[in-house]
Amino acid sequence: MNGFHVRQMSVLVQNVGQFTGIEKKMNKKICPKCKVIKPFYEFSKDRIHKDGLFRICKKCDSLKHKQYHQKNKEKLNKKTQQWRKKHPEYNKQYYLKNIQYYKQWEKGHYQKRQIQHKLWYQINLDKVKIQKKQYRQKNEEKIKEIYRNDRNRRRLLYKQKTDITTQWLINLKRNTPYCALCNVKLVENGHHPNARHLDHIIPLNKQCKGTHTMNNVRFICRTCNLSRPKNGKDYVFQETGAARG
Repeated sequence: MNGFHVRQMSVLVQNVGQFTGIEKKMNKKICPKCKVIKPFYEFSKDRIHKDGLFRICKKCDSLKHKQYHQKNKEKLNKKTQQWRKKHPEYNKQYYLKNIQYYKQWEKGHYQKRQIQHKLWYQINLDKVKIQKKQYRQKNEEKIKEIYRNDRNRRRLLYKQKTDITTQWLINLKRNTPYCALCNVKLVENGHHPNARHLDHIIPLNKQCKGTHTMNNVRFICRTCNLSRPKNGKDYVFQETGAARG
């Protein structure tokens, strides 16, 4: 196709907004904004137009929306907040209907979301601390009840399924002066970052169903214990990495 045909096609699209016979054979269309010949799949569908495609391409349309959103950010946020107040149960109902789709999406984008969350947390650290303090002040009784229930559940597990004795724990304490994960010297002060914590390798929660036994117990520092995930995925990765090596 020479320059004359391209100019002719662009004039027809700008003035009329319809396909010529040449364009139909090519399965292509000119975007009037970026003035580039593009295939049909780069245009979104639109029933209003005779050709069944939107006037401009997807890239130009997305740039247009982004620019509008940046200019009118406060206005759009206010609208969304007002709508959410009027329809408080809509998001919950929608999530319950499409729960399988969301679960599949989360599995595919888990690592990407984790990186984004860490970056956001580092940027908004002061904001998060203020929000946590406000939540604790408002829900003091609720938090206390959660801790009580968790402690009672753990006590029952310790009594039911265990081969650990007090003497065995004392010996283990003597033989492990350093953290099993980061190799830091352990301290007896409870609030210190290197404080000694009794850790269950496979956690005792309902999801993992760990046990309070000799094979599942170790001493680690406070920082390592608090940074561990609740589902015990870090231990799984260590085991698989060791097996590969």
